[in-house]
Amino acid sequence: MKLELPHYTPFLYHSNYGIGGSTFKTLFEYLNRHRIKSCGIVDDTFFGLPEFIKYANDYNIKPIIGARVSLTPNQDMDNEKRNNTVRAKSRTQSDIYLFVKNKQGYENLCGILTAHAFENININFIKEHSVGLILLSNSTRLLKELSPVFDNKYYLLLPYHTALKQEFPCIAANEILYVTEKEKLLYKLMRKIKNCKYKFQRGSPHHLLTNEEFNKVFADYQQAMKNNKILAESCNFIPENRRWIFPRSKQNLYEIIEPITKKNRLSDIEKKRIQYEHKIIGDMGFEPYFCLVYHLKEFALSKGIGMNIRGSAASSFILYILGLSIVNPLKYNRQHSWALPMQSRLSDQDQRAVV
Repeated sequence: MKLELPHYTPFLYHSNYGIGGSTFKTLFEYLNRHRIKSCGIVDDTFFGLPEFIKYANDYNIKPIIGARVSLTPNQDMDNEKRNNTVRAKSRTQSDIYLFVKNKQGYENLCGILTAHAFENININFIKEHSVGLILLSNSTRLLKELSPVFDNKYYLLLPYHTALKQEFPCIAANEILYVTEKEKLLYKLMRKIKNCKYKFQRGSPHHLLTNEEFNKVFADYQQAMKNNKILAESCNFIPENRRWIFPRSKQNLYEIIEPITKKNRLSDIEKKRIQYEHKIIGDMGFEPYFCLVYHLKEFALSKGIGMNIRGSAASSFILYILGLSIVNPLKYNRQHSWALPMQSRLSDQDQRAVV
């Protein structure tokens, strides 16, 4: 009779929103195929988090929210130690991994990643935002520095490369940069495109291990494998999807559009286009956003500040009549190439807004 191996959680998954090379679809199909019931993510931004959670819900796999934070020598020490420049120059970048236990931990990790993005972070900032977070690192120096403020901390035991440390409980995990070995080439290509300078442990597996592979790699470290399970059970917070949240305007979008359209004679095609776009904008929950950008434009013009927009929404006819885009999409529609440019029908004030 074959014994059932204890199931593990792959915590250190880097998605293609971060430094990884695999899509979430590839990841969750693999997890589902190998009956892995939970998975972590450690991108250094939350750009991919909504999609990660959506796939996790679709596949009934528990999502575990985390992030990798890289600290340069000048960031991973307090002000007193930073004055010792000789010591600072001798050290290289250090990584810590933070995982969310509860709502406060999620809010603190949001603050840490925001500060990290603006390179406005140091060891003291992390100490001030440690509540609700679990710490992993294979730097004993950083673990000792941060130990007093973290209730839960683990020494990260990577495959083949890290000796067991007695000062802190160990946890077994491997950094996942691509889901399967076949995607290694894709990962290398993505690394070049992103100009990613991240250096991984050579010789260590960087694909997503099967349950059997994980148990084989860490067979000599039973407690580290048990701590893998403990960490998975400790992280239970998933943020709600509350759709987009924007400041509310005193006017809805139609109330802003209506006076402009009344000043100008619109063709039936143009009226239908406005109705069509307005419905899409409303269904997607973007109406407050369009109102917000319109008011920002009005404020900018009143102060003599130039502005422009970019992105696929620039092809919107509503943006055109609001003066947020100079491109009339109907003018370049071959089916309606006879339509006169909307700008010729706008009032002088609205034309200045468009320009």
